[in-house]
Amino acid sequence: MHATNEGYHISELELPIADSVYVKDDVTFEVYRAKDMYHKEWRHPSFHTIVSLARTSYRRYGPRDLFDKYDDKAVIYLVRARYPRGHVLGTDAELVNEWLSVRMVPGDGDFEGVGELELYTFNKVPIVDIFCKKNKFSKNNFWHHVISDSRMCGIHPYTVGNDKVVASLPTERHKYTPECMALMQAQFMVDFPPQTTSFTYVSAIVRPEIRDKVITLRKGAHHITPNFISAHTTLGLTNDAKVVVERNAYTYQFPRYWLHMEELKTLIRRLLLEKKLTEKTLQHYLGEHDIDSLDGELALAKILVAEGTLVDAVLSGEGLRALVDKEVSDVPELQIIPIDSWRSGFLHILVNAGVDVFKVHPELKRFMV
Repeated sequence: MHATNEGYHISELELPIADSVYVKDDVTFEVYRAKDMYHKEWRHPSFHTIVSLARTSYRRYGPRDLFDKYDDKAVIYLVRARYPRGHVLGTDAELVNEWLSVRMVPGDGDFEGVGELELYTFNKVPIVDIFCKKNKFSKNNFWHHVISDSRMCGIHPYTVGNDKVVASLPTERHKYTPECMALMQAQFMVDFPPQTTSFTYVSAIVRPEIRDKVITLRKGAHHITPNFISAHTTLGLTNDAKVVVERNAYTYQFPRYWLHMEELKTLIRRLLLEKKLTEKTLQHYLGEHDIDSLDGELALAKILVAEGTLVDAVLSGEGLRALVDKEVSDVPELQIIPIDSWRSGFLHILVNAGVDVFKVHPELKRFMV
């Protein structure tokens, strides 16, 4: 994600004082609570702009609104990491900026739900029903026990010159995503300590490569991953493969996010060989895009949501979706994590990263397990 977009110039935005500031060697982390829980208003106009920029990173999965109804009741965080380019210190060192954002959505509020537990079933039984039965929660009031972690996104590293011109660094990668994610969660712990909330579980929908590569801290041979716990483990279910998403909700519209793309493309190619689809079929829905290109993978949504007989094919949209449901697996996994485990996992990342979170917020020590 580039540092400028849609006419905004991030270098010209004014920011209030950060809620928390941490220094690790030559890196400074500034953490902001951008929006309060249960309030629609943003704490500062610049926060809305920065989150808007960060969320454009979701376009790699398809066109999607930057904000939805869950944002109205969510608490939204931002963190900026700043460090000298190349980590070369000096008075004239060029500073690199990278941003990360996440939101925490309470299950209660103006409306009930977090948009995650509601999407999954186990042997066709809603996960919500199993969750309530396991914890002996009433179906009428269980939502105040649940808070969701979602919409993690970022702004690609950039520098700002003396003339305030933003220069994106396309060859650079985010260097501090695990620390940034953990610091936003630490700020959530500070802002919403246990005595002020009723949340006992955190839910999340996680793509394995994001969990294992993006937000996992690598320190030598050691990998420190947040305490993600799959729904089937928390609920004591025997077969994780049977915890599946309700595909009519979002899956066909955003196959690049929800579906195993190689399995999907293998199915499409087989249907071509079987002459159930034709090259004209693909050209109609994918245009000139190759199926292995980013645009081609995104365009597969058009054929997956089609109704009736597909163009120049003997297969209908409904028939194709039935084959996809049979042969193509989900990628994102539903997580349901006891909140104490969630807290300690992120704090362990910070301790191992050398970020002295307890110096800034000693009250967080009680969450270490």
